[in-house]
Amino acid sequence: MTILNLHHLGVPCKSSPKKLNIAQLQDEAKALNLNELQVSNRTILRIEPYGGVITSPGLYSSFMWTDKSTIENIKTRQLSNINLENIALLNETGVIGLSNHNENEPNYFSVNHVGLPTQVLLEVTSECDCGCAHCYHKLDLNRGVPKIEDLINRIDHLSKLGLMLFEITGGEPLLRSDLAEILKRIKGNGRNFYLVTNGGNLKDCNDSMVEVLKEGEGIALSIDGFGKNHDRIRAKENLFENIVSGLKRFQGSNIPFYFITTIGEHNYRDIPQLLDFASEYDAKLHLRPVIRTGGAILNCLNSVKIHELLKDYLTHPSAKNGFIATKKTIPESKYYGCGIRKRISVNAFGELFPCVMDRSSKYRPIEDYTPESLIKHLSSETRKYLKYNPACNNCNINAEEMTCGGFCRFSQTLKNATTTKL
Repeated sequence: MTILNLHHLGVPCKSSPKKLNIAQLQDEAKALNLNELQVSNRTILRIEPYGGVITSPGLYSSFMWTDKSTIENIKTRQLSNINLENIALLNETGVIGLSNHNENEPNYFSVNHVGLPTQVLLEVTSECDCGCAHCYHKLDLNRGVPKIEDLINRIDHLSKLGLMLFEITGGEPLLRSDLAEILKRIKGNGRNFYLVTNGGNLKDCNDSMVEVLKEGEGIALSIDGFGKNHDRIRAKENLFENIVSGLKRFQGSNIPFYFITTIGEHNYRDIPQLLDFASEYDAKLHLRPVIRTGGAILNCLNSVKIHELLKDYLTHPSAKNGFIATKKTIPESKYYGCGIRKRISVNAFGELFPCVMDRSSKYRPIEDYTPESLIKHLSSETRKYLKYNPACNNCNINAEEMTCGGFCRFSQTLKNATTTKL
C-alpha cells in the first residue's frame, strides 16, 4: 500500500526529498482509535486505471497519489484494511478523522486516464474594482462578464476532464450577483471549491451567500499591506476598513480564512502587523513572492531576499511559507517541479493558460479539450519548456517517465541558468 504526495513545486536537484518516517507514523496511528475514524465527506477520490488521486478537505488541499487497493478501501470506508502509516497520513491531511456521523462517505468518480491536472483556477469575471500594483494579469482585466450559462457549461466540462478543486477568482468574483449559483454547480458535480477575493464586498454578503460559502473549503483573502498601505497597493480607498467589516461579518461562520500576501520591497515591513492581524481572526498568512509579470513589471516591483529579511517570521505559527527557495527538504512526491501538469488556469472567456502566472500566450478554449488532448498538450508544453533550460534538458531524471517539470519559469534559479524564457 502506497500513498505519495502527488506533486511538489520544488525540484530534487535543488532540495532533498524527505522520506517518510515510517516508525513515527506507526506510533501516531497506534494512538488513534481506529473504530472512531471516518472518511470526511469533503474528501474527493479520482479513481484511475492503476490507482487514483485523493484530494483532502481544506483551502490548501493535499493531492495524494495512491495505489488501487488503498483508494478502494477509502472509497468503501474499509479503513481497517489500510496499514498504520497510511492511516496516520490520511488523518494528518484530514481525509479521515473523528466523526459523530457513521454515514460519511467521500465523493468519487472514475477516469480512464493517468496524468490529468487536479486543480483549476477559474475566472468567473474579468471585472475588478481594484488596481493592484502587482496583479499578474493586469492587462486582461475589465474586458467583460461571461454569461452564467457559459460558466455552468464550463464547470461541467472541467468536471468531466477530472478537475477536483476549483479556485474561484476573477477579477473580483463577489461582483457577480449570481456567484452562489456558480458555486452550487461545482458542489453539485461532487467537486470542491474555494473563493479568492479582495475582501471589499464580504461585508455585503447575505445569509444565503454565507451558507453557500460554508459548503466550500474556505476563503483566500488578498491582503498586501496593513491599513492605508494596503489601500495604496490595491489602489482602492477604505479597502482595508471594509475587509475588517467583512471579517467581522463572517465571525462565527466556521469558514476558514487564508490571508494571501504577495511580498516585495514595497510591503515586507508590514509582515509583523499582518501576522498579528491574521492571529486575531484565526487565519493563516500565506507569504509568497512578487512574480515579475503583469503589473509587477509595469510598476517596477521587485522581490526581496525573503530568507534574510523575514527569517524570523517564516516559522511563525500564523504563517504559511510559500517561498520554495527557502526550503531545504521537500516531500517525497510522484511528480516535481513546474506545476503545469497539476494546476491549470481558465480565464473568464474559457481560454486555457497552462501556467497560471504566465499570460504571454493563450491556448484553445477549454471546451475544445478531451482528457487525452489535455494531457498531451500539458505534457508537450512541459517538454518544450524543459528543452530551453540546458540543466533540465540534460538531466536523466525524465529518461523513462517525465516526473519533473523543472524550475518555475519565473524563478531566480532559472533566470540565472538560461537565456530564454517561453
